[in-house]
Amino acid sequence: QCAGSWAMEQAYPDTSCNEEAMIGTASHELFVPMIASAAVGHLNFPQPEDVVGQKASNGVEWDQASYEGALMFSDEVERIMQETNCYNPIVEQYVAIPRIQPDSWGIPDCRLFSSRTMTLYILHYNYGHLPVEAFENYQMIEYAVGCIDEVTSGNSLIDVDITIEIIIVQPRASHHQGPIRRWRLNGGDLRGYANILFNVEHEALSERAICSTGLECRDCSARHACGTLRSEEHTSELQS
Repeated sequence: QCAGSWAMEQAYPDTSCNEEAMIGTASHELFVPMIASAAVGHLNFPQPEDVVGQKASNGVEWDQASYEGALMFSDEVERIMQETNCYNPIVEQYVAIPRIQPDSWGIPDCRLFSSRTMTLYILHYNYGHLPVEAFENYQMIEYAVGCIDEVTSGNSLIDVDITIEIIIVQPRASHHQGPIRRWRLNGGDLRGYANILFNVEHEALSERAICSTGLECRDCSARHACGTLRSEEHTSELQS
């Protein structure tokens, strides 16, 4: 909701070394060979004794928890493959999202389209402790817009023919729905969300972009320099 955050974070980028982010990146690296192996009958599937104690490409050592987290994500992808009889998952590959903005793109952790169930599955793995919702998750919605446009391009399919299932796998977060959350919607329902994203991203790239406050301020690298946030905090102090 903060159109001004893009320019602000360009001016004040996060240059710190975030240990938690590095641990998450290392765990992400594990699910790639797991899913590839699961898609071909578990051939050469990574085992704990082959992984735990070894290091990811960023130098972080894998432990049992990071292995089990990646396995939870791989198992969810495998469940979908078995239910749909579709064994061609697309893992960590670029998708263009020009419907939102010409330069918009993303790299979903995993996506899979079943022509049998006419369902597009978009899965996201998060190794952090802060709960991430599947419902109306705008990062995932933007991925979904790009993915459904990719699926329907050059054929007779249209968005209303397809069901979208957004899946968040988060093994270390405490959430009343458990570590795996799902949100299903019809592809046609993406249109309204896409319009919101279109408007805010074009505003963010314009000279009229302004800052507004919300929960996302917690993770903004420019929060220390944001006059809007400081003004609101000052008002809250006066009122208290």
